[in-house]
Amino acid sequence: TEIYTLSLHDALPISIKSAGPNFAGHYYVIRWGCGSNCLMMAVVDAQNGKVHGPPLSGEGTELYVPMDIMSDVEIDFRRDSSLMVLHNACKDARRECGIYYFNWRNDQFVPLKRVLVDLTKAEDAH
Repeated sequence: TEIYTLSLHDALPISIKSAGPNFAGHYYVIRWGCGSNCLMMAVVDAQNGKVHGPPLSGEGTELYVPMDIMSDVEIDFRRDSSLMVLHNACKDARRECGIYYFNWRNDQFVPLKRVLVDLTKAEDAH
């Protein structure tokens, strides 16, 4: 894991490094594809190179966020804010879907709020 972490930080493209951090002051949120409708994410500290996982990334607590690799609409974050919002995110075998809000504090994501959506009603509307 340590080798992978060091490689991930060192592998940040020059274009990302030259643009500067994009989250919470001095962090990079980076994403890369891992197959059809799959996207991995990490938060990298620009000051020390430490790599952190995405919100709720522990075993059994993962969030599923359907991703369009060409779009940023599913994840909202800004350089001048510690807030991250995940839209259309699901957990618990996709039974708890909605919008999840997290605050980045002390090198970890702290859940703030979630607004659940009943997907059965959304499907009936179509």
